[in-house]
Amino acid sequence: MSPAHLFIHIGTHKTGSTAIQSALRENASLLGKEGIVFMPVPKVAKQLMMGQALDSTIISRCRDRLQKSIKDAPARSRFLWSFEGFSGNPDVGYENAHVVAESLGRITDGLDVSIIAYLRRQDEFIESLYAQTICAGASCTFESFAARFDASSFDWARLLHGYSEHFGRENIIVQRYDKGLLSTAGGLLGGFAQIIGSECLKKHRGSIAANRGYSPDALEIMRLAHPHLDEMEKKRLQRALHQASQKQPFASYNYLSFGERQEILDRYSASNAEVAREYFNEPDGGLFALPDPSGSHPHYQGISGATVVFLAKAVVAGPGTLLLRAVAEGLDRVPRVKSVLRRLFWKLGLLKQ
Repeated sequence: MSPAHLFIHIGTHKTGSTAIQSALRENASLLGKEGIVFMPVPKVAKQLMMGQALDSTIISRCRDRLQKSIKDAPARSRFLWSFEGFSGNPDVGYENAHVVAESLGRITDGLDVSIIAYLRRQDEFIESLYAQTICAGASCTFESFAARFDASSFDWARLLHGYSEHFGRENIIVQRYDKGLLSTAGGLLGGFAQIIGSECLKKHRGSIAANRGYSPDALEIMRLAHPHLDEMEKKRLQRALHQASQKQPFASYNYLSFGERQEILDRYSASNAEVAREYFNEPDGGLFALPDPSGSHPHYQGISGATVVFLAKAVVAGPGTLLLRAVAEGLDRVPRVKSVLRRLFWKLGLLKQ
């Protein structure tokens, strides 16, 4: 009997994994009729993301859980795991990806495994990862966050090599995550459906932008306010700002100037070219569309800290309508703050259109 076929979608982070996983959950029953078993990742497997060394206990428990799921499934089923943590820890630039890859190799020993990886241009990846870090409660500046990473961080050729070493180059499926992908007829989900061989997933009409982000102003309000809020207040502020000031997918955060953006991409040019040639048969080494200097937007300058802290505290504390109306109407000296807060207060029902 031939070994069971297991797809492992490893992310990376900030490449639409949440939307893919949401669609997989919603279509789990239909996928089952197609012979595809979407399996929840064992809780213990989530510890792999942070691992700096092999952990035999985690490997054994994950392997036992996987074997049981395969044994309980109908014959000739294909199986699927999806978890961006399988690409490693982004907070350390995925430097532990080789450990995660080896762990997965031992967990899935004897199975026919296909690794699915999505890659994003590094400058955009770092900006998006920063936004996620702020949403998680941090208050660091973008400059201090970006300074954590060097040329070995987010090196896609290095990351993919770690997985090909344990699963074979022929079993690594790599996709680009960019605006061009989402604008195609099938989009992100259609491409994923093609890889795993699912017709029902191609027909899914749920929102692929389910994990829509925050505008730079909303993130700056959170960043400046976080040191002054408890965890419950942070969550309330986050929910209110998400309603009032969302960022469209692939809209730029503009934390980087064009020159800074180009400097980052120069750092990864050789690595990206290697991936382009090996996985996309691009002889010129063009992995991603490069930033257009004529389409660049002004470098984000931030907003007034003291005003934002006061207003954030007022909002999460259950604000008085008259006070907030007066403040929102009187922010003429900081128009960007005024615009964001007017939308926020309108969403909260504290202002009329």
